[in-house]
Amino acid sequence: MPLRALLVDDELHALHRLHQLLQEHGDVEVVAQAGSVEEATALLNRHAVDLVFLDLRLPGADGSALLPHLSAGVEVIFTTAHSDYAVSAFEAGVHDYLLKPFNEARLSLSLERLQHRRGLADTATHHPDDGFWVGESERSDGSLQFVRFGEVLWVEALQNYAHLQLTTGPPVLLKRTMRQWEQLLPQGRFLRLDRSVIVQLPLIERCERQSRSCTLLRFGHGPTAPTLAVGATAASRLQQALMHRPAARER
Repeated sequence: MPLRALLVDDELHALHRLHQLLQEHGDVEVVAQAGSVEEATALLNRHAVDLVFLDLRLPGADGSALLPHLSAGVEVIFTTAHSDYAVSAFEAGVHDYLLKPFNEARLSLSLERLQHRRGLADTATHHPDDGFWVGESERSDGSLQFVRFGEVLWVEALQNYAHLQLTTGPPVLLKRTMRQWEQLLPQGRFLRLDRSVIVQLPLIERCERQSRSCTLLRFGHGPTAPTLAVGATAASRLQQALMHRPAARER
């Protein structure tokens, strides 16, 4: 379903231009237009809207005076020629701040981000209790990825980054601290073995001691199963944790 939009601006040419730009987006339907906060408030009583494009400098009252009249879930994009309101706008929880004169590309980017964020919120299968999101800024290809806790084999610190090893696919390199990972990953399933390694205990299939200073942890069957090498301190702590887990065997 397209987003139902209300446009609020006291400049007719600005309303007309924005309406024209939005006609290029099939995911947005302009349902009403207003030139003041008072007029916009009246229109909200007659139209259900999902999105408001709101100018800040309006006759009678600033555009921000409309915010308390919006229903929960209505997104706001400020459109203004004045950059000095940006900080307070984002503090108020608006989706975006478009500085006039903005072009079609900037508008499209804002709408794409909005649709993507709303889509994530509506995806029941991606419940935060099941996993976590890896953001666009954390991935080299600029994509967004949902990672379930059950897919995580281990996390290993690499200087200012963390190596995230998953059950399938290539590892992911993220700029998160080990403390952040400890707070994120469910306790009981995950154990921090030392300063640099966190493992998912139920997914460890075998612990193979190579020497006093090296133990291989195998996550799965066969010679190609993902393998992590840990030191003596980590191996000792792991052995204690796995003592009551028969699936993990040492040879």
